[in-house]
Amino acid sequence: MLRLISLREKLKYPMEDNIKNHLLTYVMARRGLAGSITERGFKVWNFNLWRGAFYPIIEGELIKDGSRMEIKLKARMNPMAKLISLMGSLLWIFILVDTIVIQEINAWTFLWRRILVAMFVASIPYIAFGLVLRYEYRLERERIAKLIKKDL
Repeated sequence: MLRLISLREKLKYPMEDNIKNHLLTYVMARRGLAGSITERGFKVWNFNLWRGAFYPIIEGELIKDGSRMEIKLKARMNPMAKLISLMGSLLWIFILVDTIVIQEINAWTFLWRRILVAMFVASIPYIAFGLVLRYEYRLERERIAKLIKKDL
């Protein structure tokens, strides 16, 4: 039913979306389109050195609107990048709590100010990282959309 000829031609590494395959993609630096195409949609990803382990998975879902067929695209973080983000976040929060929040004088009048400062300092890399990922994921969605536009 779903004929994505140009996407199938570009698919260099057919594989399922699981953490093992994403680890292999990262470790072996497999450049080129990887993923799977089914009757209802597709899941593809493309490793590059700029994004490193934080490359997106682009999911496409077939939507039939009368006589027209459309593909709804969305990008999400791959499972390995989620694991790396979680570990990095926990380490970052531990460092902030250990250096900023916990001091010799832990009276409430000083403690709540240090907690607010730590929350502000903790949010800066999350905002910056989130904006960069959002931009990169949008670019990848647009690239895949151009690739499959020929088939619709």
